[in-house]
Amino acid sequence: MNAFIQTLRNLGPLRMAVIAAMGVAVIGFIIYLLLRVSSGSEMALLYGDLGGADAGKVDARLTQLNIPHELRGDGSQILVPADQVAHARVTLASEGLPSGGSIGYEIFDKGQGLATSSFVQNINQLRAIEGELGRTVSGIDGVRSARVHLVLPTRELFTREKQDPSASIMIRMSGPGRLQRPQVLAIQHIVAMAVPGLKPERISIVDDHGTLLAKGVGEGQSGVVQREDAEEMRIAYEDRTARAIEALLERTLGTDKARVEVTAAMDNAKVTENQEVFNPDQQVVRSTQTVSDTSEQNENDGAPAVTIANNLPAGQAQTQTGTVNSSKSARNEETINYEITRTVRNQVREPGTLSRISVAVLVDGTYTTNADGTHTYAARPQKELDAITALVRSAVGYDASRGDQVQVVNLPFYNEDADKPPTLKLWGLERAELIAVAKWLILGVIVILVLFLVVRPLMARLFEAMPAAATASGAAAALLGGPGVGGAAQLTGPGGSMELAGGMSPEDMVDDMIDLNRIDGRVKASSLRRIGEIVEKHPEDVVAIIRSWLYQET
Repeated sequence: MNAFIQTLRNLGPLRMAVIAAMGVAVIGFIIYLLLRVSSGSEMALLYGDLGGADAGKVDARLTQLNIPHELRGDGSQILVPADQVAHARVTLASEGLPSGGSIGYEIFDKGQGLATSSFVQNINQLRAIEGELGRTVSGIDGVRSARVHLVLPTRELFTREKQDPSASIMIRMSGPGRLQRPQVLAIQHIVAMAVPGLKPERISIVDDHGTLLAKGVGEGQSGVVQREDAEEMRIAYEDRTARAIEALLERTLGTDKARVEVTAAMDNAKVTENQEVFNPDQQVVRSTQTVSDTSEQNENDGAPAVTIANNLPAGQAQTQTGTVNSSKSARNEETINYEITRTVRNQVREPGTLSRISVAVLVDGTYTTNADGTHTYAARPQKELDAITALVRSAVGYDASRGDQVQVVNLPFYNEDADKPPTLKLWGLERAELIAVAKWLILGVIVILVLFLVVRPLMARLFEAMPAAATASGAAAALLGGPGVGGAAQLTGPGGSMELAGGMSPEDMVDDMIDLNRIDGRVKASSLRRIGEIVEKHPEDVVAIIRSWLYQET
């Protein structure tokens, strides 16, 4: 311990200050590396897919807030420390960042001069409505951004015709997902209710892949549009049926254990049918008419008949008539009118009638885990597959008469985690652990290299450049003026002569001897003068000798 303290004392205050400064610099460098390595995994995404303008504004604001951040993905992604994501988002949202490149009603926050025309005001109002609608649509889950274009026709003077407004919407999704039909209808109704006179069917919606989600053609369009609608109807029916069957099978088989594909054949022809059917087997009395006629007729010829009674005296005579002919007749007539049963049918069949359906169901088997961690596949029994087939037929409304087909196949699914080769381990460590160990080893190697290749040579050069020579020159001056004898002979070395060292005889030399600090022995002043001359003539050689002495001491 005493030797160490003595070594520190021999270094002097200037060298101690240099060593302390280099130590602080090395420690700071190590701390910086540790922070960089440890903070690399703590950076989280603040915003992604930003435009150039929004990225610049967010970057400038984060710099003002002193929040560390990184730009990636050509500036479209901004990352901040994970523990500051929520704070940064709230702070930026309060300032309207990122704005998404749209301008809403804040366009009217700036004062407008008296010279602003009505045309400019109308344009600003239109821009404000489009910006607000774009922000509203962007709030739907899965929608990254939206741009709304409105066409609001103005009614001309002295005209009775009025054009209806229309709108077109461009949507960019935040992922590979697509908007479903209910979401498209919701967007149409949101925009339609926000613009006076705008109907949902006059709103066209397109996604960032160029897929037409809503045509916005209105009513009474051509048959081509109707056929496209029928095709969309077929696709929607297939998707809806497939998802329903998968949800039904997941209750029993489990998640991601079944895949369903549905192919539907639909009759897209619009048919108008007028039919009138008579059924002779079914008769209905329509009307009944009955006529009854009865008549009686008596005929007399007018001459009295010659009889005894007619020749009797008066009072006894009876009135006798002539010959009487009588006749009676009766007639009954009945007319019954029958109506044959008639069926009149007027039927209009719209496009989209299901004519045939085919369902393909792929079912995964069962797996058992062995003692070594591997998985063994086992096919499902045929009885279970028959039950699944019957269940699917009931779900889709299977009809054999129209040619429906339902096929259930049991095959093993590809499992990336199970099928990939086992993870190689080194010394019982996995890949992530090996990377962490390698990271710290590389950090240690960098520190060692900095110490030996940068710090050590730099300190050696600093020590060489220090004013140690000034101290030696001061000691030499003291030697020149001090008394003493025999020092020059010591500097010449054994066997040397004074003439070689000083160029003079011993009698002519000034035998002044001085004491040198940190040097044992006594040296003549003339010898020191000779040494000074040699140093002035050959400074590089002297430096090399002193450097070799220093390395020998270390």
